[in-house]
Amino acid sequence: MKKFANVFLTIGCLILSMFALTGCGGDGPKPTEEATPVHAVLILQPIATTPVVNVEATEELLETVCSVPGSSVSIIVADGTPWEYASVEPEDIDTSLSMDMQEQILEERVQELIAVAKSAEAANAQTDLRRAVEMGARQLHSYNDNADLEMVICGSFVNTVTPIPMQDMVLSYMDVDSVINNLSEEGYIADLNSIKITAFNLGDTCGVQKDFSNKDKATLKEFWSQYFKAGNALSVEFMNDLPLELTYEGLPEVSTVPVVEAGSVLQTLEVEDISGVDAVSFDETTIAFNAGTAELIDEKAAREAVSAVAEYMRRENVKALLVGGTAHWGDIGDSISLSYERGRVIEQLFADSGVDEQSLTVIGTGWLSCFYVNDLTVDGELDENYAPQNRACTWVAADSELAKQVLNDEDYRNFIVE
Repeated sequence: MKKFANVFLTIGCLILSMFALTGCGGDGPKPTEEATPVHAVLILQPIATTPVVNVEATEELLETVCSVPGSSVSIIVADGTPWEYASVEPEDIDTSLSMDMQEQILEERVQELIAVAKSAEAANAQTDLRRAVEMGARQLHSYNDNADLEMVICGSFVNTVTPIPMQDMVLSYMDVDSVINNLSEEGYIADLNSIKITAFNLGDTCGVQKDFSNKDKATLKEFWSQYFKAGNALSVEFMNDLPLELTYEGLPEVSTVPVVEAGSVLQTLEVEDISGVDAVSFDETTIAFNAGTAELIDEKAAREAVSAVAEYMRRENVKALLVGGTAHWGDIGDSISLSYERGRVIEQLFADSGVDEQSLTVIGTGWLSCFYVNDLTVDGELDENYAPQNRACTWVAADSELAKQVLNDEDYRNFIVE
C-alpha cells in the first residue's frame, strides 16, 4: 500500500499545483481559442526488463497539452493488468499574465508531468501492452470535441499476456500475418481510428531479458506496425532516438522472450557474447545441403559456420539440442527423417571441432518444429520466400527455457531423438 499511497500523493500534489497556478503559456504567440486541443495518452512499461526511458522526449507534446485549452493527458502503466496512473486536464490559460510568467508556468507544469511519468512503476510481474493500447484508445475516443488524438508508447513492446504471450514465442519465427489475422478474428484489435501513434524504445531490454537480435527487433516492429494498421491508426512512427537512462530496481521481472541469432551473425560476435543467446539458427543460407539430401554443398563453409558456437561449448562445457527442420513438403515421416539426418551431419561438424558428442542431442522435427514459419501460399504451394528459414538446424542451449519448450512440444512423440 505504501507505493500506491506515494503515487496518489504525487498526483494529488500535481493537480493541486495546477489549480494553484493561474495559467500557462509558451514560446512565441499566446495560444488562442482557434488552437486545436489535443488529448494524449502516455503508455509506459516500467518493468525490470525494460530500461528507464528519458520521457523528456515527450516535452513538446506536454507543452501543447498545457498551453492549449481543452487538452488533457493520461498516463497508463502497461503491466499485467493495465491501469491509469494519472489523468490531468490543465486549466485554461490566463492570457492577462505577462509572457514571461506564462512561459515560467508552462515549464513548471511540463516538468511536473514528466516527474509523474518517471515515478510510474509496474505493480505485477507481467505486461499486457495490447490491453493498455486498447484502454488508451477508449480513453481518447471518449472525448467528443474534435481534438487531435495522440498516443505515445514507451517500452520494450514485449507482451507476455494472452492472446499474445511472447515469452512462449520465438520472435524471429513469428508468422506476423497469421497472428494479426487471428487477433482480428477474435476481436483483439483495438480501435485506433483517428489516433496518431508514436513509439519509443521498441526492442530495448535489460535485466533477465537478453538483448534481442536485429531479426527479433525487426519482427517485433513488423508485428506492432501491422497491429496498429489493422486498428486503422491515423499514423504510426517508431522513434529510435530516445536516450535510455537507468534500469528499474526492485520491480517485478516479467517472463522473458528467447533470443535466436542467425548463424551468419555469430561470425561477428565474441565467444563470450554467445552466452546471451538461447538459440542459433543454421538455415540454408549458412549451412546448405543438396536438395532432398543430407549432403553438404560446402563442407568448409559449414565448419566455419559452427566454429564460434563450438568454441563456446568447449570453453563453457555447454550442452545443447540440435533441432532439425524442413520446409513443408512431401510426407511428414520422410520430412522428420531428413531433418534428423541433417541434424546428425551438423552434430558431426561440432564433434570435428572438439565438442563432446555426449553434450549434443539431435532432434528431427520436420515441419512440426516450434521454429517453423508458414511457408505455404494460400494455394498450398511452397513459398520460397520463407522455405529457406525452415530448411535449418537450430542449436538450442540445453539450460534455456526454449529447450524446455522444444522437449515439451505436443508433437515430441513424433520426433526422432538421439
